[in-house]
Amino acid sequence: MLNKVISNDKCKTILIFDAVYTVITALFLFFLNSLNNTLLKTFANIDNEFLKSFKLLQHNNWQPIKYFIVAIVLMVIAAYYIRHLWKCIKETHIETEEVLVAICSMILMLILILCIIYYIDNPILRAVMVVALSSYATYIATLE
Repeated sequence: MLNKVISNDKCKTILIFDAVYTVITALFLFFLNSLNNTLLKTFANIDNEFLKSFKLLQHNNWQPIKYFIVAIVLMVIAAYYIRHLWKCIKETHIETEEVLVAICSMILMLILILCIIYYIDNPILRAVMVVALSSYATYIATLE
């Protein structure tokens, strides 16, 4: 069955995309985890939550913001790919092997999306939320 899957062009395309996306995402998560550890150690002493979040986001020429943007791009790509695979399964007549490969691929993409969310959450996403909400609250307060 594996030979049949690998000889199938649709399955090859799915497997190649999965391999490339998985390697890119794994490398991103490795570097993101390293950045998270650095940020948590560097900014642990600041008590003011807004100041801590703002300084955290400014770290190393706004590196956390760049990681945040890459995380969003990776999640959008995976979500679009899952949607595409689901559409192919529902709307086209594909072989059983292709369906199994597509379902495994969708599960892998969901797992990678969850890993990205988990690793971007603390401290980067929290800092983005604090700065965004604080800035919005300040803007609303100046309107009145």
